[in-house]
Amino acid sequence: MRRVGLIGLGRMGAPMAARLAAAGFAVTGFDARPDLRLAGVEAADSPAAVTACSELVLLSLPGPREVEEVVLGPHGVFAGGHPKLAAVADTSTSSPRLARRLAEMGSAAGIRVLDCPVSGGPPRASDGTLAMMVGGDAGAFAQARPILERLASFVVHAGPSGAGQVLKLCNNLMTACNMVGVSESLALATGAGLDPQLLFDVITRSTGDSSVLRRRFPIEGVVADAPVNSGFSAAFPVELMQKDVRLALDLAAEQGLSVPLTRTILDAYDRAADRGWGELDYSVVARLPVRGSNAASDEASGSLV
Repeated sequence: MRRVGLIGLGRMGAPMAARLAAAGFAVTGFDARPDLRLAGVEAADSPAAVTACSELVLLSLPGPREVEEVVLGPHGVFAGGHPKLAAVADTSTSSPRLARRLAEMGSAAGIRVLDCPVSGGPPRASDGTLAMMVGGDAGAFAQARPILERLASFVVHAGPSGAGQVLKLCNNLMTACNMVGVSESLALATGAGLDPQLLFDVITRSTGDSSVLRRRFPIEGVVADAPVNSGFSAAFPVELMQKDVRLALDLAAEQGLSVPLTRTILDAYDRAADRGWGELDYSVVARLPVRGSNAASDEASGSLV
């Protein structure tokens, strides 16, 4: 396959499209922002137009609502002709239930749909070192894999439709929990008079170490490229973390599971969003008030940064 479509040219979609264009693929793109143009990417005026000229269509969208609209809308992926299309690969973080539904509907229309959520953020999208978790038909996966491996250094077939989304939600739930844990541990340390740098140096050599700690430690100057150093400019915003934790709660409800910690974690991101921080990086939860039962009414009280 040499003709690739990419729908959604945002934080993740743009660098993925650029990588494929640089590798010599004929890339056609569509984004809701009609004036957006990327070098090496031919612009289309609808998702249906992308599909009409592509052998593989990649989606990179904010969430289930956008995925459903782009695939099933009147000018969507399933609308109109798709004479060359071998598969659709959705790299968005979305709903396992929707992934299964789209795969079933696609099968009826002669289109194979894979759920292929990715982890790693824009920098790893740019250098092709994402982790990709794929659910869906094994034959479609095998056919799409050479292109997917241009985008991700770790590509795994997780199982049937929806399995990729389940894996990604598990990953993002752990990430969300970890960031809140880092923030509250930092509050404990600074409240006891410890130097945040000392906390970072010790924990990165101890069992509490994590990628979240190393990349998003929320004190200025400790980690050079952490979002706190740029006013929490979003590599991954609060509003997307909210969405993913809610999707994890929906998945738990489908399975009849009790997940009280997940509900508590969602509350932290909801409170961050309520303060108008939805577009900031999710590490901004470290700014939430932590001192006393009335701290919610005093934003400055006990915040870490």
